Amino acid sequence: MTDIPKLINAFADTRKARAWSQRELAAKLEMKQSQISDIEAGKRDVRISTFVEIARTLGLELVLVPRRLLPAVQYLLQSGEAASSQNQEETSMYESWKEED
Repeated sequence: MTDIPKLINAFADTRKARAWSQRELAAKLEMKQSQISDIEAGKRDVRISTFVEIARTLGLELVLVPRRLLPAVQYLLQSGEAASSQNQEETSMYESWKEED
């Protein structure tokens, strides 16, 4: 998979994780839902400024990383995801424990 489809998939995955519809994201970006649909389907060639705007609306940031540092950045991202997942599990366990009291 090339980098552009990976970005598009990341946008769609993040939108879905936030439980936003294409229509909701489009409204926040002052775009039409059909434009979001076309972008996510890879049917629309998007300007860099549009990519940045979509990313920031989704709480993401596009960053250029030297290729030699990419493995380190990917490791940090995976570590952060694992820690976040663990924190969510611990929070859920704590909330369950509180409810038992």
